[in-house]
Amino acid sequence: MTPDVCVLIATYNREALLARTLDSLATTRVAPGVSWEVVVVDNTCTDRTREVVESRIGRFPVPLRRLVEERPGKSHAVNTGIQSSSAAIVLFTDDDVMIPPYWLEAAVTPLLERPEIAYTGGPVRPLWERPAPDWVQGDPGRLLGPIALLDYGPDEFIFEERQRIAMGVNMAVRRSLIERVGGFQTWLERTGTSLMGQGQAEFFFRTRAAGARGLYVPRMELRHHVPAARMTRRYYWRWWYWKGDRPRAHAGSASRLGAGPGSADRAARGAGPAVPVGGGRA
Repeated sequence: MTPDVCVLIATYNREALLARTLDSLATTRVAPGVSWEVVVVDNTCTDRTREVVESRIGRFPVPLRRLVEERPGKSHAVNTGIQSSSAAIVLFTDDDVMIPPYWLEAAVTPLLERPEIAYTGGPVRPLWERPAPDWVQGDPGRLLGPIALLDYGPDEFIFEERQRIAMGVNMAVRRSLIERVGGFQTWLERTGTSLMGQGQAEFFFRTRAAGARGLYVPRMELRHHVPAARMTRRYYWRWWYWKGDRPRAHAGSASRLGAGPGSADRAARGAGPAVPVGGGRA
């Protein structure tokens, strides 16, 4: 039987955090008649990730599977996970979150009830490894992004109407939308010492070009681990170098999308070909 929802987690060497994530996910409650599964994509982990997943399979409330993707990079892992399931909705999260029991239902109910909504996203709140410095707490509007947190307030709205996007750690997307615009571009992945990580933003450039509309769902909340190493000015400087000014990300997007003058602007509007789901295999 094909599940309605696939919860997709890509992981790399975070056995303890992954164990906590899976245990919180096991408390999930859904409405009668909604079926779901969990797929963990092991991106060539060298720790005990395999044991963490396999030890929970027999007692997990829904099907739990582990896949291996040997090509490094989250986009490779996520594309492989998408290909592995036939679920109509793919619910993306990370290996270092704590998930409340109502999260899945909040994420997918708009997609099950409102055909005009193509994806949902919700708040991402902190699980501090150590207390956040005052300079982070003092300007949360500008300083949440580099540590993968998000809070757009207590009211629902359409992302496109406010020029916002969902965050990859907490978003649900119709499979039909992914099949229409393609998967995640692997050449925008973080590699080596770079913090480019523009794959998610580029995906939403393409969904907007396709006319898709997404819903911000305040109740679709979870908590995301914030490592102490990311709460430093050096990390923020590096993050904004790669994402804020985007000299390399925009130039890379333009050249890959085959654009000429004004290419960065066209890339931001989603111009150019989309890769197939599992892009990078061809």
